[in-house]
Amino acid sequence: MPLKKPIVAVSLREQVYNQLCEAIMRGEYAPGDVLKISAIAEASQTSLVPVREAMQNLAAEGAIEMLHNRSARIPLTSREDYRQLTAIRMNLEGMAAEEAAANLTDADIDDLVRTNAGMAEAVMTRDTEKILPWNREFHFTIYDRARSPILSRLIKTLWLRAGPILNASLTGSVDGMSLHHTGLAEHEAIIEAARNRDAAALKAKIMEDIFCASTWYVKYYDFERI
Repeated sequence: MPLKKPIVAVSLREQVYNQLCEAIMRGEYAPGDVLKISAIAEASQTSLVPVREAMQNLAAEGAIEMLHNRSARIPLTSREDYRQLTAIRMNLEGMAAEEAAANLTDADIDDLVRTNAGMAEAVMTRDTEKILPWNREFHFTIYDRARSPILSRLIKTLWLRAGPILNASLTGSVDGMSLHHTGLAEHEAIIEAARNRDAAALKAKIMEDIFCASTWYVKYYDFERI
């Protein structure tokens, strides 16, 4: 289970919700995976109530589908749904990158370099547990600097839908390391645009990164099983 740390603070529902969000966005669950409330409560060392409430919140956002047997399922996504999801992501994340450009600090650029280096090491060593977390941290380092809570919430919702599909690059029958090598090169171009605070270039490179990744999933992901 992806929830390994005990829940100890006051808002149990919020903590379980945040941990589940992180796990879903990092691709720790695949489409069709079933999440049992009792198993998550045991893993997070809390009761059933905050887990159920957290999962109800995720269901309202479309990230999971509640089932009748005290469990939930990661939604399946059709090829057409994924194409639409990609198009929306390109527009919203491109917008966030454009807004973020002027707000990026030197420390932010250092963070982008650091996270991309972490991802590169994970790809080189085939450390599949770390590739997607590094990738997510890289992207949200930029998006958070847009200083738009509404935009951030919308992007998070899109990643909750896209995250489980990312799992296919690490667990599918086709080796996805070529995808992540390409992603690292795309990230270098993003870093250069960020370093120059070039809003138009940063928007274009973010959109290109999303599109290039989507072509791999459209080609290799088994949408037909849906």
